Amino acid sequence: MKSKLVQLGVLAVLLFMAVSASAQSYLQDPKYGPDEDARKTCATNLNLYKDGFKAKDYKEAYKYWRVAYKICPGASLKALQEGRVIYQHFIETAPNEAAKQAYVDSLMALYDTRIKYFPKYAASALEFKVQDLLVYRPDQAPHALDMINSLVKSQGDNASAEIIAYGMVITCDLYKKKAATADQVMSYYSTYGSVVEKQLAADPTNEEVKNAKTTMDATFVNSGVASCDNLIALYSSKFEQTPNDVDMLKRIVSLLSANRCTKSDLFFKAAIALQKAEPSPEGALNVANLFVERGEYGKALPYFKEAASAKSGKDKANIYLYAASSMMKSGNKSEAKSLARLALDADGNSGMAYIIIANIIGSEKCNAADPILSAGPYFVAVDYLRKAKQVDSSVADEADRLINNYSAAFPSKTDLFSYAYEVGQTITVGCGINERTTVRSR
Repeated sequence: MKSKLVQLGVLAVLLFMAVSASAQSYLQDPKYGPDEDARKTCATNLNLYKDGFKAKDYKEAYKYWRVAYKICPGASLKALQEGRVIYQHFIETAPNEAAKQAYVDSLMALYDTRIKYFPKYAASALEFKVQDLLVYRPDQAPHALDMINSLVKSQGDNASAEIIAYGMVITCDLYKKKAATADQVMSYYSTYGSVVEKQLAADPTNEEVKNAKTTMDATFVNSGVASCDNLIALYSSKFEQTPNDVDMLKRIVSLLSANRCTKSDLFFKAAIALQKAEPSPEGALNVANLFVERGEYGKALPYFKEAASAKSGKDKANIYLYAASSMMKSGNKSEAKSLARLALDADGNSGMAYIIIANIIGSEKCNAADPILSAGPYFVAVDYLRKAKQVDSSVADEADRLINNYSAAFPSKTDLFSYAYEVGQTITVGCGINERTTVRSR
């Protein structure tokens, strides 16, 4: 027992010595002041201001805070951060404009002090400085913009999306006041907008970044700068210089699409280049649509198939249906029919696929051995239309309309009698159709 008590006593002494050494260590630290007396004064005032600060008695806190700030500005980052709160309070409660501006000057100087003594956190300090400058001195927007440019360049892809959006608002406002050019607006949006897009791609759920992107896009679109001519002029040379830059390609496609410049050659080339560099079903469908709009249906087909290959069910079927309709426009009925059948493979309940096949077959001119066999394509077309109604009630009205049209071209009962056919008789329709059906009359 005695041995244990001795051990505890020794431990207590060692602990006291460690605490005492720690408590006095600041006396040897020059960041607390040039000499021992200054360091004691610094430490004392750093402790004393905290009670008033916690109580939100900023006037009382300031009496001690300012002493520490003068003697040892580099002693505590937290003290400098809380100094911002103190100065903001003084600014908002200033008795007159002169006093308010004096406090704003002090606040701006405080940020410079933070940057000087804590360079590791300079970017954060500069960010807050910009925010406060915009709030308290909005007329100094150009200076704030210079700071934002400096901040974003220093932080690169880690720059605050909110600050970047601030910069976009400032830039566009300066443009409206004729203090900035259209090129400057587009350059800012192009350069820093890509940073926000990268951040959003990395974390699509980040609300701050999403809001920043929305602000940037809306501000830019409403600036009056985002005309197709301006955008094409800005990005054409960039595309020619770096046609394989995926981030730039995304930027071009997104920006031109948002501003309805999709009929331009630049958009067309960028979309194709982006799909080649970074394939996606959405990109493939976009390129296919661009070729369709240009009437180059054959060139659209591989992209349709690429898009469909990544989908399933109704999504896959709908892509094939779009492709089939496009091939119909080109006059390539054989390809359209194949695509419609692929749509049925993906979704057997696609009434529209049956209708497309029916119309292709019903449009075939069949010069067979007799009028009954020549009417075979109409019989088969009606078979497909009835199937369309059966699997998909949403197409029933269109199917019924087409059934009436094709049925009007059926042979008469007299024709059936003359050529020795009976209603319901099974026949094989030739003329490249090669399907079995039953004879009917009108």
